[in-house]
Amino acid sequence: MFVSWKSQAILFPVLIATVVLTVGCGSYSNNAQEEGSSPADAQPVGALEPRHGGRVVELTGRYDAEVVVMDNGMSFVYLYDAEGNPVAQEGKQVRLVVTTPDGKSLDLPLEGMGTGAGAHFMNPIPDEMIAQLKTQGAYTAEVRVMTPEGEQTGQLEIHLGESR
Repeated sequence: MFVSWKSQAILFPVLIATVVLTVGCGSYSNNAQEEGSSPADAQPVGALEPRHGGRVVELTGRYDAEVVVMDNGMSFVYLYDAEGNPVAQEGKQVRLVVTTPDGKSLDLPLEGMGTGAGAHFMNPIPDEMIAQLKTQGAYTAEVRVMTPEGEQTGQLEIHLGESR
């Protein structure tokens, strides 16, 4: 097909503008809300990014938490301050309350471990509860952190098989 130089002069800037807009804006994603997640657990732009493959939840106090529940039931909670720095586990008690859509619930105390960037809380979820979570396909995870200053909480909805 033959295109005149006048058509080329008009089409070229349009083509360039389309490429710039597509590359500059179309590929941008701030991950503010995952498909199937609720607005309550959506992370604003600039929020803490998960460092351990989990999901981040903003707590009611001065911390954020990353919740990781592995397929085998091992559960981890990592705490971060407002600047995104790991928080020492000393002087804190953490509980993970897992509730399925049919109302079955487990209140699991987590044991503090590690120091510095490796500070975390962990404990396995019992096999029978893991089976219930897999049967239900979704659950609510509530993090409760007790500090000398008081309790901080946050919760998120987890849908199994959903990408982060």
